[in-house]
Amino acid sequence: MRLLPEGEIKVKLLENHWVEIVSDRKKYKLVGMAKENFPALPVRTGENVFAWVAAHADHDAHLEHVRLLGRSTRWTHDLLPLLAKHLARGPEQLHLGPTARSRLR
Repeated sequence: MRLLPEGEIKVKLLENHWVEIVSDRKKYKLVGMAKENFPALPVRTGENVFAWVAAHADHDAHLEHVRLLGRSTRWTHDLLPLLAKHLARGPEQLHLGPTARSRLR
């Protein structure tokens, strides 16, 4: 994953599920997958669900993120208690990793 520079970003869908992302000075091509092949997400009926997705470079980066959150007064004293008031139960954390065929390996 790379950061794009500030400014206009154009996204173009190419053949065979490829996507081209272009900024003033950078150009990237990413491969996707057909919607028929995309893994299904679990369906929850009769529930309100809040989902948050975050990406980290590796497990150590995730642990550092959690450590910094734990030291943040704004998070631990203000935001987390406010969010917890609206939850029916404690948060769940699911950790996703690349599959055997993933290009991320």
